Amino acid sequence: MTEKRISNRAAVAFVALALVLDVVSFIPLVRLPMAVVAQFVFYYLFGQKRVDLLQAKKSIALVLGSVFEFLPALSALPALTVEVVAIIALSRVEDKKKGTGVRV
Repeated sequence: MTEKRISNRAAVAFVALALVLDVVSFIPLVRLPMAVVAQFVFYYLFGQKRVDLLQAKKSIALVLGSVFEFLPALSALPALTVEVVAIIALSRVEDKKKGTGVRV
C-alpha cells in the first residue's frame, strides 16, 4: 500500500477550511481579499504536503477555482471547495500510481 501525501485527517481539515472560506465569501467586502488569501493559504498547505500545484492537471483546478472566485456571478458557487477536493483527488491518484511507472 502506498503512503498518501495528504492523510485523511488533513484532507478533511482542508475541505472544512475551504467550506468555511466559501461561506465567508458571501460577505461582499470580504470576498475578493479572502479569495486572494485563500489561494496563498492553500498553496502553502499543499506545498507542506509535497503536492506540486504547478503540474498541468492541478494547476488547471487552481486556475479555474480562482476564476470562479473573482467573477461576481460565479462566486456564489463553492469553487474553493471543489478546487481543494480536485487537488486532493489528483494527488491521491498520483500517490497510487507513483510506483507503477504510469505518468499522471
